[in-house]
Amino acid sequence: MNIVLPAIVLAAWGWLQCKYSGILCASQPMQELLHSTSRVTLIWTVCRLLRGAVGLFAQFGLRLSIVPELMDYSSPKHILASILYISVLLLSEILCYFLVLDSHFFKKSAGVREMEASITAESQLLAVPGREEANDEEAESLEPLPARKHALGAIYKSRHDFQQVAVRRVTFPRLNTYLWEEFLDEIEQLRRCSFQHVSTIIGGSFDQLTVQLLTPYAVLGSLHAMLHERKEVMSLLRKVTTAREVCMGMRELYAEGRTHGHLTSYNVLITEEGAKVADAGLHKLKKFAGVVLNYTNKGAWSSPEQLQLRGRTTSKVVESDDVYSFGVLVWELVSGEEPFPSVSLEALRDMVAGQQLRPEIPPDTEEELGQLIKACWNANPGRRPVFSKLHSTLTELCIRAEG
Repeated sequence: MNIVLPAIVLAAWGWLQCKYSGILCASQPMQELLHSTSRVTLIWTVCRLLRGAVGLFAQFGLRLSIVPELMDYSSPKHILASILYISVLLLSEILCYFLVLDSHFFKKSAGVREMEASITAESQLLAVPGREEANDEEAESLEPLPARKHALGAIYKSRHDFQQVAVRRVTFPRLNTYLWEEFLDEIEQLRRCSFQHVSTIIGGSFDQLTVQLLTPYAVLGSLHAMLHERKEVMSLLRKVTTAREVCMGMRELYAEGRTHGHLTSYNVLITEEGAKVADAGLHKLKKFAGVVLNYTNKGAWSSPEQLQLRGRTTSKVVESDDVYSFGVLVWELVSGEEPFPSVSLEALRDMVAGQQLRPEIPPDTEEELGQLIKACWNANPGRRPVFSKLHSTLTELCIRAEG
């Protein structure tokens, strides 16, 4: 028990770190804390083993009983064994409690304090890029937007730098430093990327347990709102053009070595410059939200491979996963219907992954467009086309539709 219990605790702690943070103690301060915890656990275990070894030696080596009722206190051997056993017991306990209850053990290391101060300063810079002062009136004018089931946080419309922005606000019951680092680092990377058909990132910040993400506000809303709420009628050219623009956005993401993981009509924004892919990145933050907030980004657009994986959020996303989702999105455009409405995640897993069911393609669909959708839905992910190939096909279809 002296070895097994500490080993179980350390193994469980390491597994949780890897599962929900992605990398075990990625930052240097977190590695220092891991080393401190490991040293205390090791010393505690060694002291327990030493005490047990002395007890066994006294009982079997010297053939002395260490049970008080059975000990012969008139014998020098028994007295010596008692003193030795009690001394080891007290020393081991004192050493263990000294290490664990030492105030320095619970205090944050200098590295952690410096990193948190750096993150706080960086967060403030990212929240208001390019400005030295923030307008309090703008920050307080948050207009709630319609809520969506299983959405990550609440979304508001506001103004920032004299332009309309969408503010996604997510409040967690707890956060760790690694997630702060990952969030701010990815926000900064996304801000530096130059995308034509991917919604840009204006900035991000955190305040205590609340994370905020600022993106441009799309006045025309999402593709889902256009198709299923306003039910706008689209010409074949506009459908193919929208699909091509989404494909271009996904191709831009993969050119930067990034994946999406939950491409849906909710995450395609309609702007004056065309369709733009939104809500890309921040996979670790979404995974953490799946654990502590019951958030999920799996649904009717998810590939069979992602539906089969355990967990409420997509993971280990590859291009074939996003291509499958793109096929569902193109089907949405040509059919005007929503895929598998009101079907639970468990039922979707059985229907899509188990029974290999797919939405029915309308009979009047353009033949090449129907073939494109079927190719994206291929049961073998290795045989699904890549976005560069899809872009070429859609470009040809756009030229035909224009003629």
